[in-house]
Amino acid sequence: MRDLNLGSREVLSSLKNKFDALKKEAFYKENHNERAIESYGEYLKGTKHCYACFYSIEGQNLSYCTGGIKTRDSYDLVGGAGSESCYDSYGSIQSQGIKFSQTVDACRDMEYCDLCTNCHDCFGCIGLRNKSFCIFNKQYSEEEYWKIIDNIKTKMLRDGIYGEFFPPSLSPFPYNISIATSYSGYDDIDVAERYGYRIENIEQDLTEVEGEVIDAQSLPDDIRDVSDDILGIHIFDRAHDRKFLIIKKELEFYRRYHIPLPYHHPSERLTEKRKKIGPLLFELHERSCAKCNKAIQTPYPPRLAVDEVEGEAGAADGPKNVYCEACYQAEVV
Repeated sequence: MRDLNLGSREVLSSLKNKFDALKKEAFYKENHNERAIESYGEYLKGTKHCYACFYSIEGQNLSYCTGGIKTRDSYDLVGGAGSESCYDSYGSIQSQGIKFSQTVDACRDMEYCDLCTNCHDCFGCIGLRNKSFCIFNKQYSEEEYWKIIDNIKTKMLRDGIYGEFFPPSLSPFPYNISIATSYSGYDDIDVAERYGYRIENIEQDLTEVEGEVIDAQSLPDDIRDVSDDILGIHIFDRAHDRKFLIIKKELEFYRRYHIPLPYHHPSERLTEKRKKIGPLLFELHERSCAKCNKAIQTPYPPRLAVDEVEGEAGAADGPKNVYCEACYQAEVV
């Protein structure tokens, strides 16, 4: 390791290319599940009876849930912990009977609510603490509450709008500047607009910055050749037409761990990373074990057939050697 100059961009790039080639020939386990009993999904640990779930720890009797710790008897959840009997909600913690809501904590029997704590039997409320029988943040008696709720739900059912999470039009951010577009398969703005997401033309500040500007391609190859003079200088990422700065703490980090300076804007670097992991997030594919030919379900997409005309395989194909659990264990042992 001491003989490798990882602080040189040229050396590091060459090693990354070799590592990418090595990964293509390596063998992979069909999934990353551990102690997942009668469960179908990816990154499941200690789960039981979970279907199409991802990144769940000790969940039970779940379907179409992503994230979550010790959640059970629920459907269509994202995140949360210690909750049960919830449906179509996000970030419910230690709660029960939550529907079409997000970020509620220690609550029960809540619908269309957001940012509520220690509440029960509320509808269409936001930011409440220690409340019950509230509708649109207005307090009612228990008897009044159920009468009004019956009327509201009857009309919503008649209009065909009851039973769904908050509509995309209520998102506080325009879809085209959200991090969703950084993930593979979620970057089609036209499709998002058809689904009702808000799209806005965000004007960029194109005024010239004050101070010196240098092209990223002119940065020193080796971090050891970078002086403190780089601080305060705007670096122009020509590939993405954006400028960025290197701050003191960042430069100290690069020096400490011997990492060359980046060429690209921080947001573009994050986008690149997200696109690499995007296909592995929430999809499973039918494949055959590369060793015994057993049918398996895996997050790694099938390898694309070689195009007879072009003679090249598609760039989005998965790794070649994906093994079933038994073959993988036999190989590593």
